[in-house]
Amino acid sequence: RLHQEKKEESEEKQPAQPPQQPIYPVLAQPPQQQIQPQQGQQAQGPKPSYMSQDIQYPETALYKAAGLCVWRQKENGKGIQIMMGLEKRNNTLSFFGGKRDDIDKTCVDTAIREFHEETGKKLDDETLSQVRRMLINDKDRCVHWKAEWLSVLFYYQMSYDYDIVKDYSKNKQWNAEMKSLHWVDFERIYNSVCVTGNPIKIGKNKYGLRSFVVGTLLHEENRKYLLDLHMKHGGDANSVKPKYGGTIRNTIKSFKNIPKAVRLDVLNPITHTILYSKWMEMNITEIEDYQLFTSLVNSIAPEVGRNFMLYYTDNQYFKSSKKQSPIDTIPAFNNLTKELSAKKKQFVTKINVLPTFVVSDNFKGVSFSFKPKDVSWKQINPCNDDEKGGIMGSMYNKAANFAQA
Repeated sequence: RLHQEKKEESEEKQPAQPPQQPIYPVLAQPPQQQIQPQQGQQAQGPKPSYMSQDIQYPETALYKAAGLCVWRQKENGKGIQIMMGLEKRNNTLSFFGGKRDDIDKTCVDTAIREFHEETGKKLDDETLSQVRRMLINDKDRCVHWKAEWLSVLFYYQMSYDYDIVKDYSKNKQWNAEMKSLHWVDFERIYNSVCVTGNPIKIGKNKYGLRSFVVGTLLHEENRKYLLDLHMKHGGDANSVKPKYGGTIRNTIKSFKNIPKAVRLDVLNPITHTILYSKWMEMNITEIEDYQLFTSLVNSIAPEVGRNFMLYYTDNQYFKSSKKQSPIDTIPAFNNLTKELSAKKKQFVTKINVLPTFVVSDNFKGVSFSFKPKDVSWKQINPCNDDEKGGIMGSMYNKAANFAQA
């Protein structure tokens, strides 16, 4: 008994043994639940491109550029117009906008500052404050975030333009970025990007669109929003539709660089005017060979069958071109793709498709009527390395000479 009491007393004096530790403590721990952001807590990193009433965090902190698309209803009530500036640097039409500055606290600050500077600082502080309030609080406000460019584009309706366009020549500074300001009909901008690919004529000159404008209309959200505005304010749906069997260029969900495309211009074989255009959504320099290219042309414009000749012209208009590049052989196609690879800023390559045999049933709804004065007796002047100027060029000239005789 004495021995048992001493043993129990000894055990009471010893400290309690700690619980046994697992050999691999990390594996032994139960899996932790993933912490979800609570309501009001924003995720890190920019979101994909989106259209909304407001730009959210973290886009408000990450943006690098902001712009303003100013629009109004046309005076005749048939659609909308967009205020655009003709840039000095590259002679293209553009919205107003630029890079973020150190003095800018928000993307609204950047957009308004760039607009004020690029329009000759015509508006006073009170008017600019009104514009700011509309961009922030108007119930119909709309803004687009483009994730790949880290840019913000605000849309603003300016019912009265305070003679900004009219007086710009008097208000612009000596170092102004814009040569002139213009109200441009929306359907002309839309057709230039999505239907014809042609430059916009202002006065006697024609101007292309800045990549910022082209990229904006290639986004589905922007295109739909502007088309809805156009139709809501009396726009004609037929003015933004391709004629005959033409197609509209597709929208793209996300892109960093403006995607290149091919526009196929199907010509009237008698007058050499463009009947309609169809889009090939790919870069011609990435097409592997000549046979594949002609097969793609035939699949996109099946009405011409295999009875066509292909030409590339520098000035983009076959009828008025002085020299043509027939695409009729493998070397000719390879030379063309090599030439176009050097033109980094050419977003659209226009290829002339000249039918050599027309089956009227394949061209339903297309009129081939003409007047004698409209007949084109064009002499092909091929600009390639072939001494005979290409098989197709030689065949065309022989046929044209025979017909003219």
